[in-house]
Amino acid sequence: MKVQRYYNSMPGGGTANAKTLAAEKEFFKMMQLCSRCRKRMAVVFVTKLENGESKNEGLCLKCARELGIPQVDSILSGMGISNDDLENMEDEMTSLITQGAAEAEQGDDEDEGEEAQGRTP
Repeated sequence: MKVQRYYNSMPGGGTANAKTLAAEKEFFKMMQLCSRCRKRMAVVFVTKLENGESKNEGLCLKCARELGIPQVDSILSGMGISNDDLENMEDEMTSLITQGAAEAEQGDDEDEGEEAQGRTP
């Protein structure tokens, strides 16, 4: 199981038990898409005041930069990250997150099969 290998490679040789796999699955469910483009994962979170009410919004790095959020632009410019670099990086991150979610789901399915056969994960 790929998720098991990941946990075994952690310092201290952690193990993937049902609790850690459930937490990982929940993490992938909580991942939020950018509220502006709805394509990439939100990594910058802002709170806006509209009509006296606060509204939380999650943005991807590309949209945050396009909106001119100074902290994001400053960090990315300071690191020499171009818009093309940013897009490539976000594509890779989305792919990794999608792959991780699929592996966590597969791990849950395998664990359920083992439990049905009387084995514990």
